[in-house]
Amino acid sequence: PRSSEAEHDVDSMSDSGSTRSASSAFSDRGPLAPVTLGARSDQHSGARPSEKKAMMISLKQAMQRWRLCGDGRSFCCPWHRFVRDLEKLTLAMKSFSCKTNFGALGDQQCAKCGILRSFLDLS
Repeated sequence: PRSSEAEHDVDSMSDSGSTRSASSAFSDRGPLAPVTLGARSDQHSGARPSEKKAMMISLKQAMQRWRLCGDGRSFCCPWHRFVRDLEKLTLAMKSFSCKTNFGALGDQQCAKCGILRSFLDLS
């Protein structure tokens, strides 16, 4: 199967051997702009949505920090095994009670990709 452009970009930007977080990796690619975020992710001043490609890279980096149970022999590859577990986690989280105070965290946003960075990322 032919890889999509987004898949190629996700692989090339996150497989560089770096252990940096997605927010620090993206902040090197564009200027950071101050952002004021409200309690909910849809309440913001001066913010724009993060690009899908940037969000995929963030998810991939989070998945690479997981240790899965079992040997995974029933899967075609480790990638699809991790994606299947991500799907299961997403389904389980959909049943959680509403979180009215949940939202994006960050006080700076990459002007190029829209990923947020918090002062906590700097430590």
